[in-house]
Amino acid sequence: MDVSDTRSLTGGARIVPVLLLVACASRLPAIVLDLTGVPRPTWLSALQVAALLVFCAASVPWKRLAPMRPLAVTLAVILLLQEGGRTLSSQPFWRRLYNLDTLTGSLESGITLKALSAALMAGLLLLLLRSPTAAYLVPGNLSAKARRIAWLGIEEQRISWGKLSVISGVLISLGTILLTVITVTGFRLPSGWQRFAGMVPLLLLLAAVNSISEGVLYRNGVLGPLQGILSDRWRVIAAAMLFGLAHFEGAPGGPIGVMMSGLLGWYMNRSMLETKGFATAWIIHFMQDFVICGSLFLLNGQLAG
Repeated sequence: MDVSDTRSLTGGARIVPVLLLVACASRLPAIVLDLTGVPRPTWLSALQVAALLVFCAASVPWKRLAPMRPLAVTLAVILLLQEGGRTLSSQPFWRRLYNLDTLTGSLESGITLKALSAALMAGLLLLLLRSPTAAYLVPGNLSAKARRIAWLGIEEQRISWGKLSVISGVLISLGTILLTVITVTGFRLPSGWQRFAGMVPLLLLLAAVNSISEGVLYRNGVLGPLQGILSDRWRVIAAAMLFGLAHFEGAPGGPIGVMMSGLLGWYMNRSMLETKGFATAWIIHFMQDFVICGSLFLLNGQLAG
């Protein structure tokens, strides 16, 4: 039996193992343990990586699983990079480099680690897929017309993704403001808002780096390896699942944060597939991250006051 036997697999037979791989590599095991009150074992990440490596090993004799091996590899590497980041951030030299007791230092440290991880992931994707286009590591065609999304009122081939990404980014960012700053402070300006203008350059840099880094890890790292394995519909869902669960402890977090991030991920993933590149998804993600970073600084000042 050779790899060509994958053509005999039904869609469901491909979907189930892919979603199980994504669930295994996601925050889901940790979330389940937390919600059930079971302490997280220190070896949880190692167990997740081991499960993905077992899948890779099983795909050697069972060649029908071989096309999913690149996804298992990228997911395992994501977990290893996350664990490596936690280890690095606990080192004395890193703590001297970044003051992790401050919001600025914590954000700068976390985003720097994501950027390093994203750079390594981009290299891995190029190695596995042998093409920046196949890995969606190209801007894509911003003039591509969006396909119909009925529940969002987007009509077939009526607007380009270039325009739609900007409009979407603005609307999503406004919604994020409503769910963060305004729900906490009402319509009063938070204390320390006068310092906000001076923080804008840093916020722009943090938002830009974080959005492109998360895109490479959670979108490119799934959409690329699944090309030709699943339909576009299920590729979008698989990547959205990983992105949504990654934000369980985000801002906002919890089940609402997972649902919001998952839907946002689904939308950005779809834009990547239709434009065949990362630019439109990055525009949307960047605008929202700017609002989130700004909200964190504003609310930090409000709570401190």
